[in-house]
Amino acid sequence: MPKPKRKQLLLPGAFQTRFIVTSFLYQVVIVVVFVSALFLPSVLRIDDTAISPEEAWQTGIELLALHNHVWPALAIACVLMLMHALVFSHRIAGPLSRFGHIFKEVGNGNLLVSAKIRRRDLLPHEAECLGEMVRALHGKIAALQQHRTELSTHIDRLARIVEKTPSKPVQAELAQLRRELDQMTQALADFRTSYNLPDKVRSAPSSVKIAA
Repeated sequence: MPKPKRKQLLLPGAFQTRFIVTSFLYQVVIVVVFVSALFLPSVLRIDDTAISPEEAWQTGIELLALHNHVWPALAIACVLMLMHALVFSHRIAGPLSRFGHIFKEVGNGNLLVSAKIRRRDLLPHEAECLGEMVRALHGKIAALQQHRTELSTHIDRLARIVEKTPSKPVQAELAQLRRELDQMTQALADFRTSYNLPDKVRSAPSSVKIAA
C-alpha cells in the first residue's frame, strides 16, 4: 500500500498567503494597542516628577513584573492565532484549488470530474453548485452525442434510399447533411462524457484528486 501524502498546509496561490499576512498585521496592531494601553500609564507615572521615589520604584517593579508575564503570554497567543489562521485559510484554499483544477478540466472537455471536497473544508455549498453545473453540462453534452449518433444512423438510411432513386438535388442535400454532421462530430469529440466511454467504466466516473 502506498504511503499517504503528507498534508500540505500552505498551498500554492496568493489567497492563503495574503490571508495569513493580513491576519499577522492585525495581530501586530492589536499587540501595539494592547501594550500601549498596558505599559504607557506606568511609564508616564515613572517619569512624573510629582510622585515620590518610593512610588516610582514600586511602579518600576510592577512594570518589570508585567514585562515578565505579558510578553510570553502575547507570544503564545500570537502563535496560536497564526496557526488558527493557517488551518482556517487552508480549509478555504483547498476547495479553491480544487475548483481551479475542475475549471481547467472542464475547459479541456473532461466532464467526468467531481467537485468533492474534504469533510472539514469550507465552501460546501459552492462545491455542490459547481458539481450540479458540471453534471448538468455533462447531461446536455452526452444527450447531444447520443443525438449525433442517431442522426448519423438516419443519414445512412437516407443515403441507402437515395442510392435506389438517385436525385441530384437530394444527393446535394445529403452531402451537406454529412458535412454538418462531421462538423458536429468534431465539436463534440473534445468533450469526455460517460456516453463515449466503454460500458465497463461508465459507472465509475473519475474524480479530481488534489493533495491539500
